[in-house]
Amino acid sequence: MTWADVLEEHRRDGIGPMIYGIVRSIVQTATRRYSPAVYANADSWTSEEIDDLLQEFTLEVLLDQGQLDYSMSAGTEVDFRRLIAFQLRRHLAHRRTRTVIDNLLDRAKPILANPPFRVTSQLPLTYELPDPHESDIGPGQADAVLPDAVVRKAAVGALAIPRLAVRSGDREPALYTTENLRRLLVKIARDIGRPFTLGGLDSVLRLVLTPFVGSPLVSIDEVAPATPDLAPEGKALARSAANRLAVQLTPEQGEIFLRKLANESDQDVAAVFGISRPTLAKRKTELHELMAQELSALDDDVATVAIAELSERLIER
Repeated sequence: MTWADVLEEHRRDGIGPMIYGIVRSIVQTATRRYSPAVYANADSWTSEEIDDLLQEFTLEVLLDQGQLDYSMSAGTEVDFRRLIAFQLRRHLAHRRTRTVIDNLLDRAKPILANPPFRVTSQLPLTYELPDPHESDIGPGQADAVLPDAVVRKAAVGALAIPRLAVRSGDREPALYTTENLRRLLVKIARDIGRPFTLGGLDSVLRLVLTPFVGSPLVSIDEVAPATPDLAPEGKALARSAANRLAVQLTPEQGEIFLRKLANESDQDVAAVFGISRPTLAKRKTELHELMAQELSALDDDVATVAIAELSERLIER
């Protein structure tokens, strides 16, 4: 089997036994590195579990989302395998975040049912965070779907809340202490700035926990890095680095940073600026080099908090 044979199969059939066989081998290799309890809700990666993942990934990602056609344009089998493996990592991460978010929403409900929050409607269940400095004019209407800009602002702002690291094999990671979950909900509610439903909260949390480049120094493929709770001197170092970067970044660099932090695709970001993906890649490299100059000398925990601080400053510009 040559790459030319694979290309011809794709041209003729879309997907056939050669392509499906390559994807199967990638899935089988990947499952050796992922906990079945976390990513398949199973005790082990049985042949049935692997087949379920293979079929789900092929249908939902490769075919429905058009990722197979995109990956076939890679040029070589090595690049094709690399792109398929990358898409599979993202798909597995989404499998995980669904469970994590469900757990967080369950923990959030009793917090949202008590002050400083209040329930404004039962159908659908709607919450708000009253502003103590404004007169109460009665409950407003929650958006059926929060605007993208609101979701992105709330999600990026949530990075400032300290988050627990995820231990390998942890089936139900807590991610936040109870107190920090309460702080997270207050922060999100303030950034939303209007009544919201659990669905709206879900959309923010899903973006917070979706894979993204959380640091210019390392790529995160599974979940966003935990935001640590630093000692005062660490917080001061992080704040100082964030302040310097906020001054150095151009408006375009700041916008690229925020959009990639919110997990927007390179294709979408390039379209916003009216540039090609290779041009965007060059500008991302310049951005990462600039940020690395400020962050590379810091401890990882301090650098992570500096990124969260920087995101808030850029949103407030």
